[in-house]
Amino acid sequence: MKKIIYSLIVLFLFAQSNYALDALDDEANKLYQDGYKLILDKDWNSAIETFEKLLDKYSDSSWEDDATFWICYAHEKKGRKKENSFECYEDFIKDFEDSKWRDDALQNMAKIAQEIGNSDYTTRVKNLENELDDELSLAAIRALSSRGDTKAFESIIRIFNSNKKPGLRKKMVYIIGSFETSASAKKLMEIAEDDADKDVRREAIFWLSNNEPTEEIADFLVNSALNDKDRDVQKKALFSLSNMDNQFGIPYLYKIAEKHSNDDLRADAIFWIGQNSEDLESLKKLSNFAREDKAFAVQKKAIFAISQIETSTALDELVILSKELKNKELRANALFWLSQNATSKKHIGAIRDAAYNDKDGHVQEKAVFALHQLEKNKGLDDLIKIAKDHPSSRIRKKAIFWLGQSDDDRAIDALEDILMAPKK
Repeated sequence: MKKIIYSLIVLFLFAQSNYALDALDDEANKLYQDGYKLILDKDWNSAIETFEKLLDKYSDSSWEDDATFWICYAHEKKGRKKENSFECYEDFIKDFEDSKWRDDALQNMAKIAQEIGNSDYTTRVKNLENELDDELSLAAIRALSSRGDTKAFESIIRIFNSNKKPGLRKKMVYIIGSFETSASAKKLMEIAEDDADKDVRREAIFWLSNNEPTEEIADFLVNSALNDKDRDVQKKALFSLSNMDNQFGIPYLYKIAEKHSNDDLRADAIFWIGQNSEDLESLKKLSNFAREDKAFAVQKKAIFAISQIETSTALDELVILSKELKNKELRANALFWLSQNATSKKHIGAIRDAAYNDKDGHVQEKAVFALHQLEKNKGLDDLIKIAKDHPSSRIRKKAIFWLGQSDDDRAIDALEDILMAPKK
């Protein structure tokens, strides 16, 4: 009998289109940034765990090569067997031939090969890429930089200015930034503004945020984000601003979100605000972007940013937005992000209310999905109720579908009840 019931249940599980919202890309971005911050904090085990989670949940993410590289790096730093670390980087280079981290992986392999002291490993490095000459030059430059004095800095600048190899010059940008002085910041700004190689310029923008934050640096980054002709440089400038102290970063990010001519970059600015804000004033500003901005991408990113402020007040605001926003996709988006953090009866009840009472059937469907997304099956009872008594057969079918995805016995019992109930 059970087999017959299960077979009948399958008939109710209609093929569904992709329910993953674009906002899931934001989750992958957040996992990467969380992992990168752990790298900066030298919390190697937590970094590995975070990046492995990213690869497990978002295997097709654009962060795949970045996460894989940092896993190798963290394993090396935590004291993994050198041969294993070498092979991790070697596999990375073979799997991600176009990755921006390929040169860094090769450099780390060369260093490990020297530490192992086995010629076979050195040969493997040479066979992968004939770049050891540059690496030796870089090793000499690093040795020079370890002095940390003005004379060493001036010498490195002369070498940088006279060198024509983009790969080596890009790596030297990091060394210049490592001095963390006003002179190094000035040179990084000069490189970011005038260098002929775009990758070198982007690298300079990135390392600017590692210097002591100043208004001069913040103003430069804002100008780069607003006016640079290279879109990737603009994005790097946004990221660097997000890494600065909030007194510099957040106000300038708001300025970009308000004034930039490109809506996608305005949305990126909103994203970084959400990663670094927890105060009520930021919540009000983000809510205003969600309500009033004319660009859908900015409104949507503002909703996500609000969800990153993990307070009850932020969840209350998501409830309000899910009811008051005119655009149905935005209301659905607010419900989705509400479901990622909702635990109270009030917030779960708001999702249930949308499933029954939103004026648009599409939003009702997304509310049903949001109930399914609630942790620890907290939306299961509501899904069962919707599957049994919702006035719309379409919404009942959606609830039945998501019940079929649950491993909770209550879901199976409910589906059996629905199948065995007398037909009206």
